[in-house]
Amino acid sequence: MKKKLFNLIIFTVIFFNFKQNCSQTQTLTSKNNIYYEKFKDLLLVINFNHPHYSNIPFLKKLYSPIFKNIVFYGDKPDPNVCRVYTQNGIFMTNILPDVLTRFPQFKGYLILQDDCILNFWNFLSLDQNKIWFSTRFTNNGKTGISVVKLTNGEYVSGFDWGFCWNIGYNFAWWAEGTGLTIIKTMKKAYLNFTKEDKIILEENIGIGNVAANPCDFFYFPSRFREGIIRLSPAFNLVEHEAAIPTMFCSLDLIKNWENLYICQGQGPINSKNYPKELHWAHPVKFSNSNNRAIISEIFNKMLLEQN
Repeated sequence: MKKKLFNLIIFTVIFFNFKQNCSQTQTLTSKNNIYYEKFKDLLLVINFNHPHYSNIPFLKKLYSPIFKNIVFYGDKPDPNVCRVYTQNGIFMTNILPDVLTRFPQFKGYLILQDDCILNFWNFLSLDQNKIWFSTRFTNNGKTGISVVKLTNGEYVSGFDWGFCWNIGYNFAWWAEGTGLTIIKTMKKAYLNFTKEDKIILEENIGIGNVAANPCDFFYFPSRFREGIIRLSPAFNLVEHEAAIPTMFCSLDLIKNWENLYICQGQGPINSKNYPKELHWAHPVKFSNSNNRAIISEIFNKMLLEQN
């Protein structure tokens, strides 16, 4: 009798602990957390510059406890992907009108490259009615902004990636290839600007300038829908790291934006050096199983800490 009673007690303890562990796991899989509720009216758009679509199941598993609504975009056809041509991400602006017309019901849109990681735990305090972008702009080309000068057709740039994490950044390649198209295509884009667009743009970055910064992640609220749908086609041949920040600079004053701190070009990651204090990090390649394991561990830890 004593032995049966002892076994019953042991079974009860084991079963209770098992239920506790299941409950903790369920917290993640049931999406019962503060982030899921906070971001439930937003759409996360993950764009593939290259068709590494085998990563889609992992990305869904990674982000679905945080974001209720997730869609995928890419150049190549796939049943799980909205297909829009961007020439391997160079003309990423092309996806914006499609997103806004195909999915018009959302309060805001988070646009993410597939090899960029969102540090979602730093997003709770950000205002969803504002643009979120990756740098603190000034209008002098010396601190946190890159400026391409259009005056007299000259190509002059000033780069200071003050919020890159632990690395300098060299965009010398902009003087080649797509960089040379910026002047021609941007001048054509200017023809589509309204008077109000130009006033806001000039107040933000000065006369005849083009903003240029990393665009591996950005966010905009639905209140800019009309302007983005109207202006995106004008930028369809402008490299997106000039097109998107310049378009945003014509839609709202920079002082109204939420500034994002970024890690661009960080190289290999591990759980100790990962920049948790920043808003996003790029690149993180998920063809690497070690990267998958590290990011999954970090995400799970941050979810559990919050809850």
